[in-house]
Amino acid sequence: MKKLAITLTLLGILLASLSGCKTMGKNVHPTFQTKHIGTEDTLEPTAPGESVLFISQGVYSKELHLKNFCEGDGTGNSLDFPPGRYGNCANCVEEDENNWYFYYPELQSLGGLGWGAQVRAGFRINKKDYTDYQALTPSDVGYAGFDLTPAPKYEVVDMLTYEAPYHYKYIEFESFEDDILTLKYGEEEGPTKGLGTEEETLTLQFDLLESKTLKIKEAELEVVEAGPDKLVVKIIKGLVL
Repeated sequence: MKKLAITLTLLGILLASLSGCKTMGKNVHPTFQTKHIGTEDTLEPTAPGESVLFISQGVYSKELHLKNFCEGDGTGNSLDFPPGRYGNCANCVEEDENNWYFYYPELQSLGGLGWGAQVRAGFRINKKDYTDYQALTPSDVGYAGFDLTPAPKYEVVDMLTYEAPYHYKYIEFESFEDDILTLKYGEEEGPTKGLGTEEETLTLQFDLLESKTLKIKEAELEVVEAGPDKLVVKIIKGLVL
């Protein structure tokens, strides 16, 4: 996934395995990370509404966003997977070397297993290929493997925890019309003594007939191509925190 999705949601994931359940990987804990879009001396193609440059420091975790309803069927058992977010509870994300395991936020009990076992329903997602997926219900009886109908539509999203210290800046492509390029600059830092966040948002317009070199705060960009549906810039200097 080229672009970093930012969801303004309070999130803290502390992961623990369920007693008696078959663990697919190791528990995943939120970690303090620096993430960015746009590297100096590279070209950055961007569509309207996307970030040309982005830099962030904060506590990040993974979340699976399922966009459509699908049903898991297997060995006489079935379980519905409604659209929603997977991985936003205390024991809902695991990983191994190759896969993420996103579990349904609630414990589920499937009829027909015979043991009345509680299981975690969810998805296995290949870290390198998000189109490689499998519906799962790992349990203490080792039951797993649902066929999904229809195929799920989803994305794996980086979630920033807004309860912990964070800081980000971005430059976003808004529009291009009549040689006028409109960009948006935003910055946010928090928490600030429990009173919310410090924010700054600017809408900036540039006449590309005058100059194709753009300076925004500490960043410097050179416009290579501009159109209503696409902007390509060369990153001369990036954003810094």
